[in-house]
Order: sequence, then structure tokens, then C-alpha cells
Amino acid sequence: MANADRAKSIECLPVWPKPGLRKLGFPHVAAFAGVVDAGSFTLAARRMRLSKATLSKRVAQLEELLGACLLSRTTRSLRVTEQGARLYAHCRRILDEWAAAEAELLESSGPPRGCLRLCVPSHIGSQGFVPVLQGFMELHPKVDVDLILGDQLAPHPNADSDVQLLVGPLSSASRSSVLLARCVRVICAAPSYLDRFGAPESLADLTRHNCLCFQDRPDGATWFLEGPEGLAAVKVRGRFRANNEAALKNAVLSGLGLALMPEPIVEIDLATGRLLALLPDYRDRSHGLFMECSAQGALNPAVRAFSTYLKAHYRAPDKLLKPAGLVPEVVQHAC
Repeated sequence: MANADRAKSIECLPVWPKPGLRKLGFPHVAAFAGVVDAGSFTLAARRMRLSKATLSKRVAQLEELLGACLLSRTTRSLRVTEQGARLYAHCRRILDEWAAAEAELLESSGPPRGCLRLCVPSHIGSQGFVPVLQGFMELHPKVDVDLILGDQLAPHPNADSDVQLLVGPLSSASRSSVLLARCVRVICAAPSYLDRFGAPESLADLTRHNCLCFQDRPDGATWFLEGPEGLAAVKVRGRFRANNEAALKNAVLSGLGLALMPEPIVEIDLATGRLLALLPDYRDRSHGLFMECSAQGALNPAVRAFSTYLKAHYRAPDKLLKPAGLVPEVVQHAC
């Protein structure tokens, strides 16, 4: 082939990557996907531990070089455009493949390492859970733990965490939930309250008392109690609600009313007489302690190691559980 023809043929070959795209790399892909996943630049910056300005710059560079508007931004909202949605699908596949490859190499190269982000309800995290973490960290000295305590009883999975422990009804467990243990709750009140209003002698009496409730239903609460006659559902009401178990406990101790409390939280108070157990034949066993792993966290060897450790600690079966049919229809007990 003549030199002129060869030169002409080379000129017709596509150039890849294009000159502008050579400036892009994995950080830009991760930045764009991270913003879409988080739904905002602020939350994405916090998750990725980068500045908001850095993320914004990387996304802007990606839009400029691709010649497309990927995100529609206003001061109050963030929306993914049609072109952005198509690109995100590709970016997500790239990131998932990279995460899987990274996890495989890390697992084959030695023991688990890195940072484990763990979100736990406040009343569990402050009631003897740290020794459980200490045992795990002694087994895996190359794993750091970030513990986040939450006030919600059963919040939605925390997007900032690799692993989240949730307390919630057995009947509402998701398909990805791992049941670790059942949470037994008891009815209790302070002696000062009982001196003024007396103690309930039956489930029907509960409707006459000021029942302090977790702030999950604004119109009251339903207590599911197992007793000699089986499982009963009692509709109760009270003048005080809170979204934190510690606050409920303090309200009960002050004599404000009676409440259905997790046994581990009030165990010492019951033993010392600061609180008294009521209707001892009835217990609430309709709630459980569940573990949820994020999609990204499930690929992390440290997360898998912690999951195995925690299930062994609670002696839970290594399978997904979704209990059904445990909670009956709500029954209103007449006064």
C-alpha cells in the first residue's frame, strides 16, 4: 500500500478515547452515580467523604464533555434527565463490576479490612452492644467500625451504612432481612403511677390507663400480647408519645403512665423496684431484631464477616426469614 493511501486509511480510523474523554476517569463515573443514588449533592458528598464542590465539578465536567444535561438541578430539587438515566445504568454496571472484583481480590488476598459502617437503634447500641463489637474487632484487627445510633424504632435502611440493625414487627420483615432474635417486651409502670391510678387487672383495663407509646402511629398504638388465651391485640391510647426508647423509659420512671418496654432496657429497674411489671402473664413477642446489608456492603468481605459473626452470636439460622400470619386482626377491647 502506498504511503499516501496508508495515511488516508489511518485518518479514517476512529480515535478512542476521544481527546476530551481522556480527561475523564473512574472518579467522574463514581461521582455521577453517587449523586443519583443519594438524590442530592450534599448527601452524596457526605457518603463519599468528598466536598460538595468536588462532586459538582466532576459532574459538570462529565456533562460538558458528553454534551448532555444529565441532572436537572434547582435550589430545592434534583432530577435525573432521560440521557442521565441511560448513562446511570451503564455507570451502575461499571461500579458494581468493580466492587465485585475488588471484593474478590480483597477476600483472596487476606483477612477482612477497611471500615464497617453500622447503624443500630439507640436503645440497643447503648445496652451492651459495644462488647459484641469488641469481640468482632478482636477477631478482625484490620477492620474499623463506625457506629451510628438512630432514634427510630424501625427506620428505613440507612443509606449511609453497610449494615443496619432494625427492630420491627415480624410480619413486616423484608425478603432481605435476617432475623437475629425476638424482642420480648413487658408492660410496666412506676410505683408512683400505680399509687394514684391503680394497676390494670386485665387486658380490658389497659384502655382506662395512660399508655405511653412509641411514636409510630399518631392515633394511638396496638399492643400485641401473648397470654394464656393465645395472642391478643389491644388498642391503647395515651397522652405522651416519643420516638426514642430512652425517653419512654424516663417518662415511665417519672410516673407519667405505663408502657410496653423491651425487657433488656428495664431489667435493672424491675429488679430494683423502680418499675413494676404488670399483667405478668402477657408479653409482646411480635417484634424481632433484624439485620439488613446494603447492596454495596454485601460485596464487602468485612460486612460478610460481621454478618457471619453476628448470626453466630445470636445463634440465628443462616437463612432469610419472612414470618407471616403471626399478627392477628386488631381487636378493640371494650371498657
